[in-house]
Amino acid sequence: MSTRSLNPILATALAKVPTVFRAKLVQSYLDLKKNVTETRYDAAGLAAGKLCEVVHRFLQQKVHGSFTPLGTKINNYADECRRLTTASATSGNESERVVLPRALLFLYTMR
Repeated sequence: MSTRSLNPILATALAKVPTVFRAKLVQSYLDLKKNVTETRYDAAGLAAGKLCEVVHRFLQQKVHGSFTPLGTKINNYADECRRLTTASATSGNESERVVLPRALLFLYTMR
């Protein structure tokens, strides 16, 4: 999916997200939205999980400086989220280290 065709507001909002994550983030969000609209809840759960994994990798990059490669399984999602929440305060802001990983774990569990 090309990010050039994005809505200008969405493109502006995602401008600071590296391109390696941007297309996957948008695609998983659009899949989630479409599946919920079509009341395909099993498929929506799968799309929610994919969205969580993409955002998680983005946060890994921001906080730790490296991320689990796209296409590679995250073995224990809960433990990986905890790794973010226990990172030093100098490795990212509180939202990146604590708030978002906790929200992602909640959504990933509920999917």
